Amino acid sequence: MMIKREWRQLLEMIKFSLGKGKAPELRVETDWGKFYRICKFHKIQSMVCPGIQKLPKEQQPPEEILKKFQEAESMEIARDAVQAFSQEELLEAFEKEGISVLPLKGILMKRFYPVTSMRMMADLDILYETGRGKEVEAVLTDLGYYCDHRDSHHDVFFRKPFMNIEMHHCMIGENSLLDAYYEDIWKRARQEEGKSHIYRLSWEDFYIFMIAHMAKHFQGGGCGIRSIVDMWLFSDRMKESLDWDYVRKELEKIELAQFERCMCDLVSVWFEEKAETEFYAQLTELLMQSGIYGTITNYNIQHVAEVDKRVWKGQIKVWMEAIFLPYKASMWDSLESVWKAADADPECDAYVIPIPYYDKNPDGTLGAVHYEGDMYPDYVPITDYKTYDIEKRKPDVIFIHNPYDECNYVTSVEPRYYSKKLANYTNCLVYIPYFVIDENRKLDQIEHYVLTSAVINADVVVVQSDKVKEKYIEILNKFYRENGREVPDFSNKNFGNWFAKILML
Repeated sequence: MMIKREWRQLLEMIKFSLGKGKAPELRVETDWGKFYRICKFHKIQSMVCPGIQKLPKEQQPPEEILKKFQEAESMEIARDAVQAFSQEELLEAFEKEGISVLPLKGILMKRFYPVTSMRMMADLDILYETGRGKEVEAVLTDLGYYCDHRDSHHDVFFRKPFMNIEMHHCMIGENSLLDAYYEDIWKRARQEEGKSHIYRLSWEDFYIFMIAHMAKHFQGGGCGIRSIVDMWLFSDRMKESLDWDYVRKELEKIELAQFERCMCDLVSVWFEEKAETEFYAQLTELLMQSGIYGTITNYNIQHVAEVDKRVWKGQIKVWMEAIFLPYKASMWDSLESVWKAADADPECDAYVIPIPYYDKNPDGTLGAVHYEGDMYPDYVPITDYKTYDIEKRKPDVIFIHNPYDECNYVTSVEPRYYSKKLANYTNCLVYIPYFVIDENRKLDQIEHYVLTSAVINADVVVVQSDKVKEKYIEILNKFYRENGREVPDFSNKNFGNWFAKILML
């Protein structure tokens, strides 16, 4: 087994885009759609886009694929600028309040790329001194952030349009050896020049933490392309200046020396023309299928295998295609949070496709047509409904918020987007109401919300609470029994973590 040509082609494109290699030799039959999905899966569209744009015109992808890369690059340039400003703003606030903090990971790694926006970063990771959690939250609240959620080792804060801050109260969770190693991290950290409360690690300790963080994700199912590129660019830049004896000694302490050597060899196989072996071909396959932070599939593969084996058995990665079909822009908020989660999922291609709708004449015929595709927020990429063939594409999941099909007396979406038709073109039709029901109303007062075309035809209906869920099920059970129809299974369908979280029915 050797590294697949499609993987090798991608690695050559990365080298070329980063200014460290020649343009890859592309075949006429290159599957650019798959190439893009792989890049999105690993969140490296902005990393490879410059290289793609430098290719001869005849070797570039089709216009629609090239546009996707360019849009991703533009989004990352904007995100990078916002993150850079927000980082400075945040660090200044912590310095002013006398809260000691230590920036981690991507914040520092970006500087090793030719252009900082080439290294996508979903959030800012910052360690803060123990016991200052309430003060940290106060600082973030004053800057317009709110706490999205908390877990065992960090609190996550968010500010529109896309600023995520992970405030860590420990370096690495879920690993006792590494937890013990990093207990005294503040003793090893040093103050930034001219600052009293902003700290940084030595480049040696930064590299060790990079390896430790990579190993954590690898153990959890894989670490993906970007981590290996980070390692390559960092070690290439710092190879003459790092105290490698110290690095190796510390890696031995935390039992990661062999892991680091293996990853170094993989870097050489990928980017420095080291000879391939079957082991590194299989390791490449595993990481290519891992995405940024690994998959549960790979986690299971690794934990079923004996720990002393160096061979991982890969499985075919399946990407999901999800489309969102709003019709009135004013109702987009019912779908937006789900779209954001789907769009952020590296395993999902998410499309927002506003559809036209008509006024209804008194006799029930269709009147004036309306299209509101230009009325959505700037950060929502719009796909023209005229260019997306649902029958041909057959997306894995379709989200709608129109409940009525032809039964609305006031408006109607274009008939080809009725729920009874969409159900034939997907494995899962999901209806999310654009309205909220008064939970105290009696069953007979909400039947007209429940017994609609979308509810009957959908595979999944998302409702506002467990109480409303119970009312829906009661009304639907009665409806199916009275009409002599089989009562469907109302259990959740799991189409990924982001999807499972929003299901109520």
